[in-house]
Amino acid sequence: MPVTSGETGIVGAGAKILVLGDSGVGKTRLVRRFVEDTFIQRYVATVGVDFRSKAVKIGGKELVLQIWDTAGQERFRSMTTTIFRGAEGAILVYDVSSKATFDHLDDWIESIRRSADQNIRVVIVGNKIDKEGEVEVDTRTGKRFADQIGLNFFETSAQSGKNVDKPFKKLAKEVNEAREIKEKQLFEQNTSNISKMPEGKKPSGCLC
Repeated sequence: MPVTSGETGIVGAGAKILVLGDSGVGKTRLVRRFVEDTFIQRYVATVGVDFRSKAVKIGGKELVLQIWDTAGQERFRSMTTTIFRGAEGAILVYDVSSKATFDHLDDWIESIRRSADQNIRVVIVGNKIDKEGEVEVDTRTGKRFADQIGLNFFETSAQSGKNVDKPFKKLAKEVNEAREIKEKQLFEQNTSNISKMPEGKKPSGCLC
């Protein structure tokens, strides 16, 4: 079912994108900065799942990202495993000023591998790079971790807006490419099946 954001007014079949990570890493602020270009000063923990939508231009086409901003609290982990159904992309967020949130990435990745479609696209984001002097996970460490598991890596600041668009647009590009590959494979499969049909049973209107 299409998801509608009451604040953006965007409706579309869209691509389901999950934003995952520990509580307090800035997931909601990251989403709000991307969708509305605003920053929430006061921290309020997400309870369950919040939904936002935004359309992005990819290859001359418009793709509506249906962004699922998930709670990071432990008591919501069991619920989180049920929301992977239909997800085509995931942004996995940690706080660069909290090594504990970085150390928990392995647990989140395991949840993705266990519950999500095997073709889901994932990027890793180190958020809160504006916290100069408080960094516990430097850029090299974050990138090395992402490289080891073959994922794209970004560092962002929801407060300043730096690089916030990049992980969302990268996922949108990868989702669009994956869809095009799947459509091509289905077309080739259907064409192959039609060519194998007896002459009298081939569908009318077919140029095969």
